Amino acid sequence: MLLDVYDDQFESIKGLSWLPWVGANYGESSIKILLVGESHYVETDEEKTRATNNPLVTRWVIEESIIDRDWTAKTYDNLHRTLLGCSSISDIYKRYDISEMWSNLSYYNFIQKPMEYNSELQQRPSWEDWCFGWMVFSNVINILKPTVCLFVGVSASDAFNDMKNRASLRGEIEKDDPISNCAPRYAKLNCDGDDFKAIFVRHAGGAYSWEKWHRYLAGKIPNEMEFFTRFENL
Repeated sequence: MLLDVYDDQFESIKGLSWLPWVGANYGESSIKILLVGESHYVETDEEKTRATNNPLVTRWVIEESIIDRDWTAKTYDNLHRTLLGCSSISDIYKRYDISEMWSNLSYYNFIQKPMEYNSELQQRPSWEDWCFGWMVFSNVINILKPTVCLFVGVSASDAFNDMKNRASLRGEIEKDDPISNCAPRYAKLNCDGDDFKAIFVRHAGGAYSWEKWHRYLAGKIPNEMEFFTRFENL
């Protein structure tokens, strides 16, 4: 289910606190999708300490929440709705082999430090966090060589122009017409000679119309959205 052959390279990346999830079949596909989350959000200081000091947190989250369903998260449920075009999470897990699907995907968080989010504090990344995230991103994609990067959230795109030269990225990010007051972003980018598409959608953890974003992605990256139908149970 999980591929660890890249771990030595990941561990050499400055600022990469958490090892990315890389599915066991990721490298075999002609369509290589990297899902880019925002960060790990924690409620307590204890959770923050644990997340800060454990490089396996991202992988544990995918296994526990998405694969094993030990606990649920609105962001991941809405992400599945968006990618698979189905409202009912129980139906999604019946209709699709989610474990096999994630064996063909890669995932990591753009902000590589935990954000505290509870009733008293709703921490957000700083401008410096977003800028530094592009440096980490360019190193991650140089290893994974994705054909498309789907960002769960649009905020990272705001720092792109300031950082693209330092991060060895080429291209321009363009805004499309707003969907529910959030303008998606799309780009054809290049990093050290490798072309890939980057697409930014509204963060799936808040108020979110998955149907609208599903339609947007189906029109913008139809081949990649068709890719997900491979995992439908016959």
